[in-house]
Amino acid sequence: MTHSTTLSAYLGRQFLQWLLAAATLAAVLILLFDSLELMRRAADRPDMTMGMVAEMALLRLPGQFRTVLPLCVLLGALFAFRHLTRSRELVVARASGISVWQFLAPALGLALAIGLFAVTVLGPAAAILRDWADRVEHDHLPVGAAAVSVGASGIWMADGAGGGQVLVNAAEADGNAGQLRSVTMYRLDGDCRLVERIDAEAARLTDGGWMLEAAVVTDRDGRTVRHDQDLPVPTGLTWQRIEHAGAPVETMSVWDLPGAMAAQEQAGLSSLRHRLQLHTLLASPALLCGLVLVAAAFVLHPGRRLHPVAVAAAGAATGLVLLLCSDLVTALGAAGRLPPILAAWAPAAFCIVAGTAALLRSEDG
Repeated sequence: MTHSTTLSAYLGRQFLQWLLAAATLAAVLILLFDSLELMRRAADRPDMTMGMVAEMALLRLPGQFRTVLPLCVLLGALFAFRHLTRSRELVVARASGISVWQFLAPALGLALAIGLFAVTVLGPAAAILRDWADRVEHDHLPVGAAAVSVGASGIWMADGAGGGQVLVNAAEADGNAGQLRSVTMYRLDGDCRLVERIDAEAARLTDGGWMLEAAVVTDRDGRTVRHDQDLPVPTGLTWQRIEHAGAPVETMSVWDLPGAMAAQEQAGLSSLRHRLQLHTLLASPALLCGLVLVAAAFVLHPGRRLHPVAVAAAGAATGLVLLLCSDLVTALGAAGRLPPILAAWAPAAFCIVAGTAALLRSEDG
């Protein structure tokens, strides 16, 4: 038992060291490229300092790092297993009667723990920091003219098209008809002062803008005008943007997604992307374990000796293929071609099955 515990701790420490090295390199590259992009966007903004750029890059780092965590785990496992194989430590361990599953257990346990930490702690922290970064970006960098959010009070939209600003509130949406119901619009001037309020039974989105049915216009002096015909109002919004309302689902935490799904459904909008993201987050710990199995099957093959460059190239190629396949399946799920559960769990299931099958084939006992 002592030898087993000592060996497990050593193997786990080796995997964690290589994983931290891969994660550090990934974080540095993310910071570098994100800082360059922010500097490019801030080139014509004299009020933007290098300190602000660095602050925004650091605040956005946790959310962006979460997307490359699977690749870091794959590379960390590849180099850890290669190091242990080249030093003959795993050969001695297997000769002493320890099976491949026993010395994989520490890495699998750590991968599972890291996946759970990323979902339950890193994800929510990244969402909070991303909101902070978005506020800094909104204050100092130009942003899009239109914004959409969904909450308990219905759907809210801010649209800067047509000069000034228009705030739109609707009780619910009908995606099939492409319209909003129980609509109230507030037209503001350039100084954010109310110009007029428009109440309508429904608002239909067309190529030319909103077409308001049974609209009642009230100006700032309280005068009211009723329109029997449809009233056109220009907009920069599209129905796709309304359907994808609120914060990008990729930046939302696992704790916020159920509430966002309920708000989408209550407002009459599709919650497919939120449901897919929720299952993707829940499947991520299993995906990390599957990548450890894939790395082990690749490096621990009998008689295989790989140069470090070959290990890095193989890891990058394998990770790229897996990420492309995962993105393809996710896109099919987001388009409604696959059930969200299947689209989210398929990459993890494939890695686990493929890695386990390869190890069973090469394992003697």
